[in-house]
Amino acid sequence: WRLGGISAGWFTSYFGSTVDTSAATTEAIFRALGSPDYIRVYNDNGITRYLLRIKPTYNHNAWASYRFSGKQGAWLKGVTVRGGINNVLDAEPRLADEQYGYLAGSANSRGRQFTFEVSRKF
Repeated sequence: WRLGGISAGWFTSYFGSTVDTSAATTEAIFRALGSPDYIRVYNDNGITRYLLRIKPTYNHNAWASYRFSGKQGAWLKGVTVRGGINNVLDAEPRLADEQYGYLAGSANSRGRQFTFEVSRKF
């Protein structure tokens, strides 16, 4: 979105449900846990597998900026200030049996982050 020197944006990324093939259990444990929905049962060529279901998730990022026109002073002409928030809702990464405990390509383990930038065109 843009209006004069003001602009803003919102970006949402969606990561669908998947299963973690390295996080498997047995039928006995699955039943002892009460057949929870976070374990998916699959038939793999006649072999029944019990795998960790990783729920779908959304990640939201937002930003806003202001571009000075120069009416405020010659030294501000061409200056843009921009601020942003990554992981706006401070979503936790989805648990997975990976090196860091989550799927690194689809998660932000650092939580909510704030950014600020000042730039100038010459």
